[in-house]
Amino acid sequence: MASTRYEALRAGLQMVNRSGPINEIEYSEFAQKIQACADSLGATVSFPDMLEMVGCARSLDHVAVNHDAQLAMRLHARRGSWPLSWVQQHASRHGFVNGPTPNRLVLPGRGESAPAVLELLLDAQAALADDPGNVWVDEMSLVFDVPQTARQDQPFNAWCASGQALAIALDADVTDDNGQMLSAESFAMIREDLDGLYDKLEEFGLPAGAPVTRRLFS
Repeated sequence: MASTRYEALRAGLQMVNRSGPINEIEYSEFAQKIQACADSLGATVSFPDMLEMVGCARSLDHVAVNHDAQLAMRLHARRGSWPLSWVQQHASRHGFVNGPTPNRLVLPGRGESAPAVLELLLDAQAALADDPGNVWVDEMSLVFDVPQTARQDQPFNAWCASGQALAIALDADVTDDNGQMLSAESFAMIREDLDGLYDKLEEFGLPAGAPVTRRLFS
């Protein structure tokens, strides 16, 4: 409200994301902008020590880099290629909707602000074609961003179930990013590693799906 008065304000700077930690130059630019804002308000401002904050950012980045994971399975057509419209039709039957870009279908999360549980990535050029009915694709990727989705929402189960359903419907082979076939034993091993990663994130106070975790792994 226009009549509201404030005695103090607080400004924040995100120290780390998937692009890396802030550096001295970025911190200095932030400080300069906040100082200019304070000067315009006739206010004083205090800043944390730059070297200390940059050091903390690097330490946090080290944690993030070693506890990040995006799981992907590739679906390869066994016989020829699939019509793009056919892929989209089958994906929609399993809950996928159009994503933020034409080559991306998403399985929505719970709630308006929740990130997508899964992403189905198609060939970008094919998805941008004027007539999808005349476009064919022979592979796609089903991706699960571990830190972004809450553990209790069981995104791994959704990843496995969606991959299996699409593989059956489209008659596709399922492999990892290196082209190695994924078996039931493979998924069991992935699940074991995933549970360990979830536990580690929680130990660091960064449970998967929490707002602070989603900001860090953005």
